[in-house]
Amino acid sequence: TSISTMATESVEPVVVPPPASSGPEEDDTTAVPTTTTTSSPTAIADDASSATSKDHQQQRTVSTASPDSDNEEDGHAMELALLQEMIHDREKRMKHIERTTTKLENKLERCRVHLSETEMKANEARTEANHVLHTFKQRIIKSSKYLGELEANVRKSSGSLDNEKEYDKMIKNMNKQRCSEDEVYDFVRKSQSQLCKAMHAMGILEHQLEIIKDHSESLIKSFKEKLNGLLEEKSMVELKMMNQLMSEDQERKQLQAKVDSLDKQHLTQLDVWQQSMTSLRQLQLAAHQHDDQKEEESDYDSEEEIDEDLLREIIDERKEDVQELESLAKTQQQQIQELQDRLAELNRIS
Repeated sequence: TSISTMATESVEPVVVPPPASSGPEEDDTTAVPTTTTTSSPTAIADDASSATSKDHQQQRTVSTASPDSDNEEDGHAMELALLQEMIHDREKRMKHIERTTTKLENKLERCRVHLSETEMKANEARTEANHVLHTFKQRIIKSSKYLGELEANVRKSSGSLDNEKEYDKMIKNMNKQRCSEDEVYDFVRKSQSQLCKAMHAMGILEHQLEIIKDHSESLIKSFKEKLNGLLEEKSMVELKMMNQLMSEDQERKQLQAKVDSLDKQHLTQLDVWQQSMTSLRQLQLAAHQHDDQKEEESDYDSEEEIDEDLLREIIDERKEDVQELESLAKTQQQQIQELQDRLAELNRIS
């Protein structure tokens, strides 16, 4: 837009003012009569004719040069408009990249929270398993004590039924006293009945002891199997939790590294954009200065051509910068898509 205004303003001075009008040429035409008030009228006519011939030559030069300058300035205006559109698209893409980075940071924070929750669950599972193991050990100790007490009671009862010494004493006393046969038979019957009772009690106690031993052995065996199962389950859960924690920690580190790299690239791109914007502002200032200089000095055509070449070179450099920024944006978009896929996999695993 600045170059188009520059073109329009450069074309406006084509109309040559009359000799009586005010302007930069009036000084040249009026200077002659002020200094030559005493000169002849023929000299004044010659000066006027020379001034009109100069004006006609300037009109011809400007009229011949105006179409080419209009075309070049229109081309520059089109290039600047395209460059501004590309910069606007770049800014939109950079905003999209910032949104995606914020989303990734939020997902990373969620992964950290999930990791802390899994660690808390693992610790709770460990404490529960330790509690169950402690209770089973206490039960085994109590059952072993109860079995020992039963064996001691059985041994005591069997010792109390063993009364051989008392029977020997009774027989010896009977021989000394010379009891009758009826008394002997009664004593034998009593002893036989007591012996039968003792044998019966012994059989019952032995049977109960065998039942208690079988039951205690089955309990001990079941407790041992449960204990082994719990230990295996505990080890498997701990191994699984450790593997999961390691994998999630690695994924978290990778995501953090990629987010940091994206932030660095984003900062570098922002610096590049700032530099490009400053250069564009400098271009616009240079174009305005060029317009001012063109209004004041119309004889420096060679300098104008040099400035136009510089503008073209700067615009080409900005196009190359824009292409590089487009390639960087594409690579960042691919990296962001990969990070989103990995985060989705982590969410599925959790």
